[in-house]
Amino acid sequence: MVADAIKALDGGDVVERLALRISVTGTNVEEFALNEVVVERASAGHMVRLRTYVNDDEYLTYSADGVMVATRPAVLGTTSRPADRWWKATLPVMILTPVAPHFTIDRSIVVARDKVIRLVADNKPAIIVADGRMIGSLEPGQSVEVRQSPMPVLVVATRSFDLAFRLHEGLREGHA
Repeated sequence: MVADAIKALDGGDVVERLALRISVTGTNVEEFALNEVVVERASAGHMVRLRTYVNDDEYLTYSADGVMVATRPAVLGTTSRPADRWWKATLPVMILTPVAPHFTIDRSIVVARDKVIRLVADNKPAIIVADGRMIGSLEPGQSVEVRQSPMPVLVVATRSFDLAFRLHEGLREGHA
């Protein structure tokens, strides 16, 4: 696996991947996330109400299990000849998505990378999870801000980053 990754340096492309910077108001919590940050309910069986803002403009108030801010992963497809490489849509954006929303009309929105997303706990405590690890909590009225990290992550992208390629390989081998 490591040997394959090193070989990929020769035939792959280095791409910048958007990362997230997370800060909690009224605390010195400052965290980094590569994939996502989720503000979710603190106790099972209860929903949390989260007011969302993009910059200072209020967007929606979600009643849900939580709200996720995720990065758009880098996707690269290549042909067999280096001269014929082609890029699929790779947008450095953040995606704001409710997790198990109370209303089915609540949908994801795509937010430009230069914006700041703020999530405010409206009625109940919530917890903050970044890349699968708990980094803090929010009391009602407290907020978390998510923005583009000033330091992007550099990734060597090869054909194996292509979703269709990974699905094809996984199905061919009997697992996805």
